Formats: sequence, C-alpha cells, structure tokens
Amino acid sequence: MRRVLALLLVLALLFTGCGKKAPVPQPQPQLSQDITLKTLVDGLVEEYELPLPAVMDDTLFTGLLDISLKDVVQYHGYISMDTGAPDQIIGIEAAEGKAEALQKLMEARRRFVTAAQGEGTAQHAKAQSGTLLFRGNYLFLVIAGRPDADPAAEAAEIVEKLEDSFS
Repeated sequence: MRRVLALLLVLALLFTGCGKKAPVPQPQPQLSQDITLKTLVDGLVEEYELPLPAVMDDTLFTGLLDISLKDVVQYHGYISMDTGAPDQIIGIEAAEGKAEALQKLMEARRRFVTAAQGEGTAQHAKAQSGTLLFRGNYLFLVIAGRPDADPAAEAAEIVEKLEDSFS
C-alpha cells in the first residue's frame, strides 16, 4: 500500500508541470552599438541649445529627482541654470526591476517643472511639450527646444531621435 501511494505521489509530481512552458524572456531594448547614454544626451543638449547647461552630478540628480543612486546603473543629464528656463535633458539606465518606480519619479518631475512655469508663456508651452520616453530599462526626460521653434514639433523630433538610437 505504501508503494502504491508513493508511486501515485511521484506520478502526480511528474505530471503537474506537463504542458506548461516557461515564459520566454524578451530581450531588453539596448542603445545602438556606437551610442552611449552620454553621447546621446550630449548630442541632444548641443542640438537643442539648452541655455546655460549644467551637468547633473550625484547631488543634483538625487536632489531634483528624488532618485536613489542604487536604483540606477548609469545616468547622464543637464539642467538649465537660466532663471525661469524649464530646459533639462536627463537619460537614465535603471537597475533591474527599478524602471517602473523611476518612471513615476520622472513623471512627477515633469509635472513639477510644468507647474512652475507661468501659464500662457513660451516656457510653459515648452514644459508641457516635454518628452518622457521609456524603453526597457532606459528612461529619458527631455524638456528642450530651440528658441522660436514650435515646442510640439521639437518634442516629436526629439522622440524620433531617441527612438532611432535603439537597436
């Protein structure tokens, strides 16, 4: 009797997982071969003419975005030091499992910057057109645009450039 019960238990354990396949992990989007987070962000800063750009160091990065450095693999960013200018370009590669939490913090930053601008001004329109882009573990916040350019058109152009940077 014990042998029969043991045999039934073994068979039940063997057949419990049959027919189920483990989910195949999808590869995370990666920057194209010759592009780094730094070169991508630096290129956008140069092209979209950030006024008085300052490189974000660890103190500025963690203070403005409320992000812990342990949640980040790497980051590179600039913020305009021009009074009243909402311009900032920030790229982040999130640590594994942290992208969703960082996305919420980046969205909060964009809302804060937009609210800080006077409604009806060119700076407010630029902040409202700010771009948030998320690809796998990469996150980008871009509030930038050339003077006298349409903020919405600039935002669409920036999204296209970011999208083209991934393989």
